[in-house]
Amino acid sequence: YNTPVSSVTQDREQGLYIQDRWRPSRKLTLNLGLRYESNYGWMPETCQPKTDFIAAQCFAAIDGAPDWKAVNPRFSAVYDLAGDGMTALKFAANRYVVPVGVQVVGRINPVRSTSDNRQWLPQSRCGEAATLGCDRNGDLVPQLNELGPSSGYNLGTTARYADGYDWPNAKEYTVEVQRQLPGNIVFTVGYGRREKRNQLGSRNMAVPTETYIPLTVVERTSGETVTVYNQSPALRGRLDTVWDNDAEMNSTYNGGDVTLN
Repeated sequence: YNTPVSSVTQDREQGLYIQDRWRPSRKLTLNLGLRYESNYGWMPETCQPKTDFIAAQCFAAIDGAPDWKAVNPRFSAVYDLAGDGMTALKFAANRYVVPVGVQVVGRINPVRSTSDNRQWLPQSRCGEAATLGCDRNGDLVPQLNELGPSSGYNLGTTARYADGYDWPNAKEYTVEVQRQLPGNIVFTVGYGRREKRNQLGSRNMAVPTETYIPLTVVERTSGETVTVYNQSPALRGRLDTVWDNDAEMNSTYNGGDVTLN
C-alpha cells in the first residue's frame, strides 16, 4: 500500500424545490413540482509522503469534480373515477438525480489509499536464474530487492473524466387503481417502471480490449471449456482510467404491486 496518506475530499449539494396542488375539476387533482439541484466537488492541494514503495509528490487542488446542475420535474395526478371518493386512478412521473457524495472527486484523488501487487515466488520455483520476483536467499521473508516488477498504483493521477460527463439520474413512472372497500379496507393494484440512465462507468484506455490474450481452459467445477483473457504482459502496469456515462451501465426495472390495507 501507499500508506500513510491523508486527504480531504469535499462535496456540496444544494436544492431548491417548488410545488403546487391544482384541482382543475372536482374529480381531478394534480400535484406539480420542480426541483433545481446543483452538485460541486473539490479537494485542496495535498501531498503523498515518501514510503519504501512510492516517491513523495505534491498535487494541486482539484476544483469542479463534479460541477453539475439539473432541473427535475415531479408530477402526479389523482382522478376520482366515480366521483364518490371510493375509486381512484393515480399516475405519477418523476425524475431524480442519484446522490454521489464525495465519490466523484474521490476517483481522481491523487493520494487515495491503494495497493500494488508484485510477484514473489518461493525459492523452489525460482529456477536456476534467481531473478526478481522470487525468494533468492530462501529465508521466506520478502525483501525489497526480491519483489517483482510493479503492477502500478491505481491512484487518482491515473484517472480522469471524459468531457461532458453528466449527472446519473433515474426516471420513475407509476400507475395505480385504488378502491375503498367496506370495513376501511383499501385494495390497490399498480405498475411501476424505473429507468436508470447516465450511470458512470470506467475503462482503462491504456489497455485496449483487443490487446487481451484469449486462453482456453477447463472450468474445474463444471468441466466445461471456457475462454478467459489475460492482459498482455507488455501492458502491465499501464493505467489511464477514463470515467464517463456508459450506456452499458443503464438499467430498467418493471414491476407490479397488489396490496390490501
